[in-house]
Amino acid sequence: LGEGSDVFKTLHYYCIGDPLCLLVALFPAGAMGYCYTVLSLVRMYLAGLSFIFFARQMDPKASSSAYLMGGLSYSLSNWALYCAVRHSFFLNPLILLPLMFLGIEKTGKEKKPALFIIATALAAVTSVYFFYMIVIMSIIYGVIRYPEVKKLFLMLASGIYGSLMGAVVLLPQILFLLSDGRNGD
Repeated sequence: LGEGSDVFKTLHYYCIGDPLCLLVALFPAGAMGYCYTVLSLVRMYLAGLSFIFFARQMDPKASSSAYLMGGLSYSLSNWALYCAVRHSFFLNPLILLPLMFLGIEKTGKEKKPALFIIATALAAVTSVYFFYMIVIMSIIYGVIRYPEVKKLFLMLASGIYGSLMGAVVLLPQILFLLSDGRNGD
């Protein structure tokens, strides 16, 4: 960073683009350790909440305790606990993946792509590394759940639209990664 590198491109990996990192402004400089803990807990809570929203869509007749247990199991999994301690922004895919799947369901069943577009845009600005993994999982999920060409085309168009919304952050990161001296050129 101090050797002429672009601040945005360098710090994007460390949460520039993550909307939850805006909460850092609420903490004084001396309380950043507490801030990290709070953000980890908020991310874990949001991961459980997004899982519950997805589970309710998939099985609306299940009991509330089943949703709660599923959300707790998801948000307190080994991966989530490991990430909460080491790199809390690695919890973001746990929040975004169920939202992407829920957006696919709403697009496929109701032809309402708004959630899918927003989730795609959020994934694009949050992390380029996790974005491509979430996209691959979403493509697999969408093709299995809705193999009809018309629905897949709507999902593809919605995904492209969401990606374009996040392109202001995503495109510079992709160009940075492709031009990086460590990529084997």
